[in-house]
Amino acid sequence: MKNRVLKTFVSMVSITLLATSCTSPSNPETKNDSNVPNYLNLETNGISAPIVKGDKIKINVAVSKQPTQGDASQIWIWEYFRKFHNIDAKVDQISNPAEYRNITFASGDLPDLILNMGVTNVDIMNYGAKNGLILQVDKYIDKYMPNLSAIFAKNPEYRKQITAPDGHIYGFGQISDPNDETRNAGYFINSKWLKELGMEKPKTLEEFTDMLRAFKKKYPNSIPFNGGYNAYNPTLPILGAYGWITLDPKGLSPSLRNGQVVFPYGDREVYGEYLKTLNTFYKEDLMSHDFFTLDSKKVSANVAGGIAGTFTTAAWQANPAVFMDWDTPEPLTSKYNSKKLWPGRQGYVNNSFWIISAKTKYPELLCKWADFWFSEKGMALAHYGPPAGSKEFDTYGLTQGWVWNKEKNWLEYPEVNNDPGNKYNGQENGYRQQKIMMGTGVNFGDIRDFFGATASLAGINYKREWTPNSLDFRHYYTMAQSQKPYYTEPYPGNVFFSVDDNQKIVDLQSVINAYVESESAKFITGARPLNDGELNKYFDQLDKLGYQKYLSFYVDYYKKFKSS
Repeated sequence: MKNRVLKTFVSMVSITLLATSCTSPSNPETKNDSNVPNYLNLETNGISAPIVKGDKIKINVAVSKQPTQGDASQIWIWEYFRKFHNIDAKVDQISNPAEYRNITFASGDLPDLILNMGVTNVDIMNYGAKNGLILQVDKYIDKYMPNLSAIFAKNPEYRKQITAPDGHIYGFGQISDPNDETRNAGYFINSKWLKELGMEKPKTLEEFTDMLRAFKKKYPNSIPFNGGYNAYNPTLPILGAYGWITLDPKGLSPSLRNGQVVFPYGDREVYGEYLKTLNTFYKEDLMSHDFFTLDSKKVSANVAGGIAGTFTTAAWQANPAVFMDWDTPEPLTSKYNSKKLWPGRQGYVNNSFWIISAKTKYPELLCKWADFWFSEKGMALAHYGPPAGSKEFDTYGLTQGWVWNKEKNWLEYPEVNNDPGNKYNGQENGYRQQKIMMGTGVNFGDIRDFFGATASLAGINYKREWTPNSLDFRHYYTMAQSQKPYYTEPYPGNVFFSVDDNQKIVDLQSVINAYVESESAKFITGARPLNDGELNKYFDQLDKLGYQKYLSFYVDYYKKFKSS
């Protein structure tokens, strides 16, 4: 009898243990830490202690590389993660991201991590939601990413903006301030010429045109409306003058006008007038007749050489000596639009920078690693590197670090100030691309207060105040004065469609955009008569190509977006 009872008890214990082992937690979001990889330091904030405990872990990384960027072996941030955090990234720098994406996604052979490679939401839906090549990172956020999780808790709309229609998140990007002038589109006019002519900054499209004419008359060899179709395209203020709220100077993206979704090129009411304005600029030699073929070097050279009347970025990037000669005008109005409009930041929360392979052996690590950028200190370190003489952060002999300049209220790098070979052209960003960061700018993580976060590394209580006499910040000063008060919310920047709808959109887009670009160029240059009859034919052909169907996808999406 005793033996029978003992056997029964043992059997019950065995069943209980078996049931327990079969239901052991495997969901990364579970509160039980028993499934946390042994190598991962879950307690660290990502700064004070290594992310990986013990031996280094090798991670295969593909990252885009521009000609201005340094070799990964000479960039501080990669060495910092290898030496301090035991993350040994094997970095493959890719000069042609588009080609790489196409080949890699088609083959299904992804590295552990893809960084800053221009992955789109179409890619995410095709290769993440449909084909399962991209990791569903939302499963790891709450447990392994305390910094990002806290941001989402305070701003639940941020999570929604990067969530695909299937309910999952497939990547991480930046979180920025939509009203931050440092992240927004700028526009600048040659204020030195204005002063020489005794003119005020233009406020209307008519005054802007008169300004360009005055520039051309005073300086016959100049390019008053400076820029090219694919290089520093200068047409954004013209689009705004007609009432379109868009950040796309080509007018190929969904925009808002009078609260309605429209593509500028399909707007029968005013697109013809817009074309007439550019045609006037072209006929009167106010813009280059090579507008559609100009490259960025030529456009910048016009600024550097003192023959440009407008520019779409800080003039010091072309020639530091002329930084005081350029100012931002207020947004233009016209008889078709009486309201001053400048587009606010589009896609200020996105998900395309940090893409993880679904096949990686280290999903927890790669999510924990990404969370480094969502702390203020981590984001600042990753983009600016350590302060000089820091006891907390080693320079590894790759940089001298930075020092704080009280006079200009910002940091500077000794190696930029003492640069006899002019490798960095006197610019901190050029230095950081060569020596500090993995990208080309401050474009990943929580960058809402990257100025203050960086200053705090040196113990500086920073208050952001732009000064008009600073080479680094004059352009921000003029933007804050003249554009920022008129920031207007544009069409959403991070848009998701289903896989089926994406295919329909891509098919329509390729045909429509090709037609629009070809015919608009003809209208502007005079190769096609710019009259009501030809414009009606143009719009009718657009509709035959499927424009109304194409537009309806974005109209329907916007209705859902606004209702949510």
